[in-house]
Amino acid sequence: MTLSQVLNIVEGIRKGTFTRIVYESSPTLTAEARKSGVQVVKLTEKVVRIGVDYQNIEAVKIAESLRTTPKLERAPWCHWEIDNILAKHNNKDDYYLAFASVNDGHHTKTTWFINGRHVTREEVEASGFIIPSYFKPTNDIPVVQKINITNIISLGGNRFS
Repeated sequence: MTLSQVLNIVEGIRKGTFTRIVYESSPTLTAEARKSGVQVVKLTEKVVRIGVDYQNIEAVKIAESLRTTPKLERAPWCHWEIDNILAKHNNKDDYYLAFASVNDGHHTKTTWFINGRHVTREEVEASGFIIPSYFKPTNDIPVVQKINITNIISLGGNRFS
């Protein structure tokens, strides 16, 4: 998704409105998997809120109270281009869409692919292609995330390839 596409879509979404996003990510591979050219892609579809003042979200307040690592006041690698919506990397021409996840478990769907073939999470874990720490549970799951806009496949029902 391009910057202008994101801006056009976000402009039409009222701040704080629940909206659906689909994005892809590439989990960290083991050295052996990288050497052999394996590709693992995780496709995530979830309901999120865009443009809200994240410090006012109850889930953020709870997550911060449970945090086991020191809190950063802001991400040191980026700055806001549009407050609470769009961040720009300080050293690259990369843009990131910020959103708050709706973490009730009913609104998130994850699909995995190894070399383009649809597989289950269990198959990905058993493959040994991804570093083991990726699958370890943690209490520091972010309520607020920033996703590189080039990884967004669909936002608010608008699909891009």
